[in-house]
Amino acid sequence: MAGISRRSVLRTSVGAVTAASYSRILGANERVQVAVIGTGARGAGYVRSLRSNTSVTVTGLCDIYGRKVEAARQFAPEAAVFSDHRRVLDMKNLDAVFITTPDHWHVPISLDAVSAGKDVYCEK
Repeated sequence: MAGISRRSVLRTSVGAVTAASYSRILGANERVQVAVIGTGARGAGYVRSLRSNTSVTVTGLCDIYGRKVEAARQFAPEAAVFSDHRRVLDMKNLDAVFITTPDHWHVPISLDAVSAGKDVYCEK
């Protein structure tokens, strides 16, 4: 046991655990799949901004107003379109949501998204 200290054992163990944990992270080296819930002026702005980010793909758009969601779809033609945010949250390949709805919808939609295991970006 000469030359083996408690610290060296801990350092080696922590390094192995960290490397093993990192390899199990889903999507660590893949594009982040996001949806925008609420495609008014603010949401459409995010859709336009996100398309220039090479590590993000907009896979879902949601709004109760068909004209707004279709206008936003010009910037993310591959995105699925929904009128109910719960259907967006059912998407298995979805990593995160941008919530850009009116203020009174922020909490219920955020809670639904977190319950569905999605990351949430919501202003205010």
